[in-house]
Amino acid sequence: MKTKRFVAKDTPEALKLISEELGVDAVILSNKTTLEGVELIASADYPLHEMQLAATNTPGHTHNKWFNPKIFQGLDEADNKQLTGLKQEVQLLRSVIEDQMSELIWEKKRKFNPVFTTIINRLINKGFSKNVAQIAVDTLPLTLPLEAAWLKVPHILEFSFNVEESLSMPDHSIHAFMGGSGSGKTLTLIKMAALFLTKNSSEDILIITLNNMRIGSAEEIKKYGKIFNISVQEAESREHLLRILNESRHKKLVLIDTPGLTVKDRVEESSTYWLNGIEGRIKKHLIVPSFLQYAYLEKYLPFFIALNVRDCILTRLDEVKSLGEVLSALLESQLPIYGISESNEIPNGLRPCKIGLLIREALSGKWTQNRELDDTTVAHILREAKIDELPIYHQ
Repeated sequence: MKTKRFVAKDTPEALKLISEELGVDAVILSNKTTLEGVELIASADYPLHEMQLAATNTPGHTHNKWFNPKIFQGLDEADNKQLTGLKQEVQLLRSVIEDQMSELIWEKKRKFNPVFTTIINRLINKGFSKNVAQIAVDTLPLTLPLEAAWLKVPHILEFSFNVEESLSMPDHSIHAFMGGSGSGKTLTLIKMAALFLTKNSSEDILIITLNNMRIGSAEEIKKYGKIFNISVQEAESREHLLRILNESRHKKLVLIDTPGLTVKDRVEESSTYWLNGIEGRIKKHLIVPSFLQYAYLEKYLPFFIALNVRDCILTRLDEVKSLGEVLSALLESQLPIYGISESNEIPNGLRPCKIGLLIREALSGKWTQNRELDDTTVAHILREAKIDELPIYHQ
């Protein structure tokens, strides 16, 4: 078996050297990065039967001009362990080649089409994530001039969100409010209660509190109950909660206040766990403070989604410089947005979410991070957005 080591400044150049010297029948055996650049070990007469299954089983395999398609023909299965190793090497090499080719495509095109990189960097600087930038450019017609393309971004993002059109409160419905301490659960619950009272009697509503862990929490919600003449009951156990719910079947609306949780808490040790097993009867709303950073939201949202929350309510919008981070996390999680709770106005502070207005506010705000992504990151977004070639923008 004729084997030779090839070193070049990058993978495409190394592949070209292999093709010129060993021919198109050559097979890549290994690759690694060295101080000299990229090192590839290739063979001109590698046993072809060992490559068939690895190549044909590689997800998304596409023909590459540096490889001979004859190696995929008429071969049998041999040693499974060896084939598994070969498959992993083929996948690794394919990934390396795709990354470098994406960078080459981007470097070639960016001089002629500044729209793509500008759109991405504008989104990033407004607090949006790389995934959101990818969603935008995946749909955006990049043949447009820059400002015309930028005007389309809010529309593209708006249709990517899952938003409820109204604050639905069907008769005999049960709503539980969940989230971290200080997120605005209790105030949002009171706003919903007050909104309900604009068209219904106080006898038709019941508030249940499970929030017996924090000092003064039960007293706070009982104080609101007296103001609005609403009955408030404090559940002391899961059995007590089930008994209260059973006795209040005639109520048009039941609202449940829960204790604050962090992503590190053991839910089994919290009274929130009492809701486990009766989710079908209860609509759980996750309270999401808008000031939470994207990195924390990546943990916060999955933690509560695992507890079967149905949707979320955005709070404390007046305390955040940019909505880009919270909007990015919500879009990626696909957690529906039930509404927005802002200001201390009762009940007017609770309203349906107009996602288009929030997106435009996030994109037009004065706040910016003033940073620019490197070409490697932009090239990666380009590949993930399934854009093989950027259309050239002619001024």
